[in-house]
Amino acid sequence: MRYLALLWLAFAPMALSSDKEGLSQFIVAFAIDLKGDKEAVAFDQYFVGAPVFFLGEQPGISPAPDFAPKMVELLRETLRLDQYPFGKVRVESQNIAADGTATLMVVFERERSHEPHVKAICNIFAAIKTDGDWKISFWHLVTTNHPTRCTWA
Repeated sequence: MRYLALLWLAFAPMALSSDKEGLSQFIVAFAIDLKGDKEAVAFDQYFVGAPVFFLGEQPGISPAPDFAPKMVELLRETLRLDQYPFGKVRVESQNIAADGTATLMVVFERERSHEPHVKAICNIFAAIKTDGDWKISFWHLVTTNHPTRCTWA
């Protein structure tokens, strides 16, 4: 039994590290697809069946099966991603729990905009790992005045 505990202690950090890398890669892939030409209907792969969107001070939930793709379309237009696409994706922090849930704070940077409030978007995500794949369950977007981070402190 002691040897099993030692093996777990030896390999647990690698498993957690792998989960963190996988989650970061998932969010980066999501951001690339968001700024790209991918059809909005294809975004179902990134979201749970009943996601929550929180845009600034406006929450959004819906029983509609096409809710996530419609929100993606709306966000692409509202954020003017055709004119000011994201240049970099910076994962500021992430926390992964043993139960397969995770939270992330991610900055989508935009370098080509000269408008102060269009420089960066701060995103707070809640994600869950189901059947080996990450899915977004909650997405909160706010603009940030700092070009590379969400936190002000």
